[in-house]
Amino acid sequence: MAFEISNSLLQRIARLYNIDYRILKLEGGFDHLFYGYSIKKQDFLIRIKTDLILNKKSFIQIKAEIDWINYLAQNEIPVSEPQLSCNNKYVEEIILDNKSYLVVSFRKAPGNYINFRDPEEWKELLWEKMGEILGKMHSVSVDFIPNMNYKRTEFEEDIFLKYDVILDNEKDKYIIEVYNQLINWISTLPKPKNAYGMVHGDLNWGNYYIHNKTRLTLFDFDSCCYNWFIYDMAILIWSLVWDKPMDPAIKVLKEFIPSFYKGYSKYFTLENKWIKLMSEFLYFHDFFLYTAMTETINAGNTTEDYPSMLKIIKKRCVSDESKAYFTEEEWINIFTES
Repeated sequence: MAFEISNSLLQRIARLYNIDYRILKLEGGFDHLFYGYSIKKQDFLIRIKTDLILNKKSFIQIKAEIDWINYLAQNEIPVSEPQLSCNNKYVEEIILDNKSYLVVSFRKAPGNYINFRDPEEWKELLWEKMGEILGKMHSVSVDFIPNMNYKRTEFEEDIFLKYDVILDNEKDKYIIEVYNQLINWISTLPKPKNAYGMVHGDLNWGNYYIHNKTRLTLFDFDSCCYNWFIYDMAILIWSLVWDKPMDPAIKVLKEFIPSFYKGYSKYFTLENKWIKLMSEFLYFHDFFLYTAMTETINAGNTTEDYPSMLKIIKKRCVSDESKAYFTEEEWINIFTES
């Protein structure tokens, strides 16, 4: 756990939403914490981040995140919606004991995590619905106009691209060399409006909740930023295969992608010149996530399975595994099978 929450802080947070602090239940978190509560059979989550006092950048970034989520909700994309406090604010700041706490409440997504082991749930219809949500999100991203007083960061501003202050120059020498090459490559890519815009930024399968086996809701937009749409998609695909041997991974991709892209293309399509870069974006994500997880472990915000996960990801980086699934033409063929 990144930090402790005192009863006095919980009491102040509870007053912001006119609830009894004793009904707040810790539900987890790393660099931020989540507390759950229920009112009239509706579940809510309160997200608490701690930061330096008056760190305006963090405050502004959260306001921009809320703007993006509200925009998606207005465009009928199923998201976990932010809730106003009693002060009619989406983002509240509490200063206590020389620390700033940034607080947001969300309506909790109904249902649970997707169950891969249930064939009545994990099947073509669900994959298609996952694609529909992402395709619709990318389609409305094209027309999204941010409030210029608080705008989310561009991809190249991400802290986890600053590998030189996170990774070990000796232990991670190879990782650093290749990651630097990948960053140089990705920085040369164009950013046309039909391929680059506001995205979820961490759309792994664990950020969908499912209710009644068909109703999906997206949540956890803490990493939203300006990025390539194909990378948003690559993160989801990566999350399905990262810990699988090659043959089972290829089987999953061949089953999942045609149905997923069938749903996606109902609302949006990507040119083949982007689809054929899927291997490179998957490979880039290996290095990006290795750096992010290293930073998390260094900060002590981790679980007992993080070191073993990091070991698998490092092996992917060194083995070029992400590049071995399909050729450029095979990626295009699998996507267009739908």
